[in-house]
Amino acid sequence: MREVQAVIFDLDDTLWEVGPVIVRAEHAMRSFLAERYPRVLARHSLESMRDVRARMAIEHPAMRHDFTWLRLESLRHHAREAGYPEAMAEEAFAVFYAARNEVTLYDDVLPALERLHGRFRLFAASNGNADLVAIGIARYFEASLAARDAGMLKPDPRIFSLLLGRAGLEPAQALHVGDDAF
Repeated sequence: MREVQAVIFDLDDTLWEVGPVIVRAEHAMRSFLAERYPRVLARHSLESMRDVRARMAIEHPAMRHDFTWLRLESLRHHAREAGYPEAMAEEAFAVFYAARNEVTLYDDVLPALERLHGRFRLFAASNGNADLVAIGIARYFEASLAARDAGMLKPDPRIFSLLLGRAGLEPAQALHVGDDAF
């Protein structure tokens, strides 16, 4: 059977605007660091922290698909550099991650998911690290696959093959909805 049975959604910038979410999450993390670990901010601005994270992606190309690892590893670096225990990284990341999952869905997202749910099998495939449970929309999705779990970034076709294989679907049976035509 070749008819479309499933819809695979991208998340960031498809179901919500991610830029303001990340900025807000980074500012929440910065406030946390200012209160609890001020020596980090004596050495770094948010911009220089982003630069360190970007450098980590270059230095560790096998991990560039894992935004969680990159953020945690760069925070560990900042902790060591400022003379704090590496546990600081997990604490700061928890603050970031909580705010990262406080998204505002585009107005048409919930009506669309309601309409599609039950008619199609719904999946999510994302390069990001959003948590569908924390966001409150997990009930619409049969499964999700993040780049960090797949071991590669979209648009690598293997991430879609992996998700389709797990779902028992052929490529012709699924439609991908995203904000980038690749």
